[in-house]
Amino acid sequence: MKSRTMSILLARKALNYTLNNQWSDGSFDNNGSPEKPMGLIDNYHTGFVLRILYSIWTIKCNNLVYNALEKGYNFLLRIRFQDIQPQENTGSTSIHAQRVYYKKY
Repeated sequence: MKSRTMSILLARKALNYTLNNQWSDGSFDNNGSPEKPMGLIDNYHTGFVLRILYSIWTIKCNNLVYNALEKGYNFLLRIRFQDIQPQENTGSTSIHAQRVYYKKY
């Protein structure tokens, strides 16, 4: 199989995995199959997922990707600005210093 074809197949598989593992509230667990989901979500990793979904959507304009992106973005806004207060800034400029955790269960 050609390298480009294999890359496209792997990308589709990764996209399907991501879309199928989005929770109904729009969040994405930090762990996924084959690991056991822990119900741990944070704005740092959610942001990465949303950036990639947006990049894919700008290329493909796929409704499933757009819907997942919209649900994830709305979830991120809820946890970032309503449900959970940000952790205290440790003085670090690292994006990790501003991580907000949300425990699902």
